[in-house]
Amino acid sequence: MAGRAERTLATWPTVAHPMRRQPRQRARSIEGKRVRRRVGTVAVRQALELTGHANERVVRLDPGAGLVVQSLLAPWLFQRFNLSLGSAGSLFFWTGVLAAGSFLLAMPLAERFGLINTMVFTHLPSNVLLVLVPFMPSLPLAVALLLLRSALSQMDVPTRSSYVMAVVPPAERPAAASMTSVPRSLASALGPLLAGYLLSLSPFGWPLVAAGLLKGVYDVLLLALFARVRPPEEQRSERSV
Repeated sequence: MAGRAERTLATWPTVAHPMRRQPRQRARSIEGKRVRRRVGTVAVRQALELTGHANERVVRLDPGAGLVVQSLLAPWLFQRFNLSLGSAGSLFFWTGVLAAGSFLLAMPLAERFGLINTMVFTHLPSNVLLVLVPFMPSLPLAVALLLLRSALSQMDVPTRSSYVMAVVPPAERPAAASMTSVPRSLASALGPLLAGYLLSLSPFGWPLVAAGLLKGVYDVLLLALFARVRPPEEQRSERSV
């Protein structure tokens, strides 16, 4: 019995030692995940620093939407196509419904194609449709383009917010949200002033053309500058594939 007890005691450290090392191994695993996450964040931050000044310029171009406010679009449709104000109200109702639906479609498209691709390749066609509206010879064609444009125009809004929050460290997210929102709001405030001036010069619809071109340039610059700056979630999904 004594010999068996001695053998049991002799082998006990060998059995118990790995159990005592588990917390250390778990701590090392957690620390490794933190390091990898830190490295990924640093890489994203470096990419953003390299394109930081360009990012401000790109953000300032997007508010071409300020040139297409409904309060100016309604009288333009009346002047150009003799669309009544009641019919204009119905048109804006359906454009609003389609725009709301585009918010819902943005999520599955972003999961499939990525945030930047969803922003650019849905927003760019909507801008082309906007540019073509003044060239339409009849009201039904102009209304059709406006409805199609509304179905695509807002998919970049939730994806842009998600992208900014994903690539920016948590401590810097309030500042990033301000940097991307305030310039756009100020530029949107100037849009109706310029649109009213252009409509006073010509009834052709130059504000629609200018808005589509400005937003199209924004889309192209966005793709050129940020196509390689992937959010951490997209980087992990690419590695898993």
